[in-house]
Amino acid sequence: MREKFSFENLFGKTFGVKQPKLRLVNEEEKTLRHKSYQTSAVILVFLIGFIATFGFIKKQAFVKEQPVIKLEKKADYVLAEITGLAKVDSARAMGMALDLKKSIEDSRGNIKDKNLLKRLESLQQKLDSVQSELGLVRRAKLAEFLDPNLVKEGMGAEILVGNNENLLIFDPQNNILATVSPIDRSGRVVGGGIEGIKNAALGRNSAFGIKEDRIVEFPFESGESTEAVKEEERWGDGSLLVWFGGSLYVVDITSSEILKYPAVENTSGKSEFGSRRRWFKPGLNYDLSDAAGVEVDGDIWVLHRDGVISRFRNGSRISFKQVLADFISEPDFHSVSPEGDKIWVLGRKEKKVVALNKETGEFEGVWEAEEFGKAQGLVVNEKLGKMFVLIEGKIYVANIK
Repeated sequence: MREKFSFENLFGKTFGVKQPKLRLVNEEEKTLRHKSYQTSAVILVFLIGFIATFGFIKKQAFVKEQPVIKLEKKADYVLAEITGLAKVDSARAMGMALDLKKSIEDSRGNIKDKNLLKRLESLQQKLDSVQSELGLVRRAKLAEFLDPNLVKEGMGAEILVGNNENLLIFDPQNNILATVSPIDRSGRVVGGGIEGIKNAALGRNSAFGIKEDRIVEFPFESGESTEAVKEEERWGDGSLLVWFGGSLYVVDITSSEILKYPAVENTSGKSEFGSRRRWFKPGLNYDLSDAAGVEVDGDIWVLHRDGVISRFRNGSRISFKQVLADFISEPDFHSVSPEGDKIWVLGRKEKKVVALNKETGEFEGVWEAEEFGKAQGLVVNEKLGKMFVLIEGKIYVANIK
């Protein structure tokens, strides 16, 4: 029987498959497919955007982290160098430590990220630990040395000065001056009863107190005060007094002058002082208006409140390396002994005592103590290896060796 011709049979014989059946797609199915494509496209765009944003954020974080990473690498190198230098060149080791500390502080000011700030804090702690372990920064262990109330009942102290033989304390509230041995703590009242004394100095056999227009001497042996110097014009408020080699020196803050009252030879055995001499050479003037203290060991050392130390010799200022401000920004007291080779400076704000080499000005050491924040005076006896600090009216002592 002959097969009926059709395109369907022809397609099957020619290609070996049945002709595909065509089907009309209704509008509803078209809509569903379109929505599916739209959803896939939205998801794809979201994923691409998320990946791009995540990559950007990660890149930004990487950029922000770079300064800290560089600083961490620098710290590893510096700490290794400090460890090797500490015993052979402590000044250079401390200089490197200060440079690293400044780098950390500068970075801290430019970074807001909490995690990065924690890493910087960790670096600072590591630096502090290394400095302490190597002896570049030491903890001062202060112990009570003397309560002035034991010298005289009711006595306190607001001023402390000293030399290798004695400490001198002054109680301006009760107008009492007393000396204390730095060795056995024995003390005695050497003068008082005169109102208006602003500052005190310690001589070989006497104590001295300065008022507005005169200097009063309190001999250790006689116990009777005498007028050592009388001026017609008053010194300015806050003037400083120091004794050295038999002469008295006054730093007049108001006029920025150093005035010398030289010892005068006599047969009476009592101290006598000549008329004042302007210590600076003619034509030379220096700003002493911010002087915080003065010490004399042959040279005159003036401590300024901005951290500068002025060294004067033969009527003029001589060069002295300025590194104190790296450690103490607002110094309060300093101690210089003729027999010692260091300058000692205390800063209440930083709660530190810093030692500098007299000749080179280089760093020698730093001591830290919470109690330094309440200090009223400092005397360092290098011969005994001790520092004496007046704190809230009492004398405290710490070893420096």
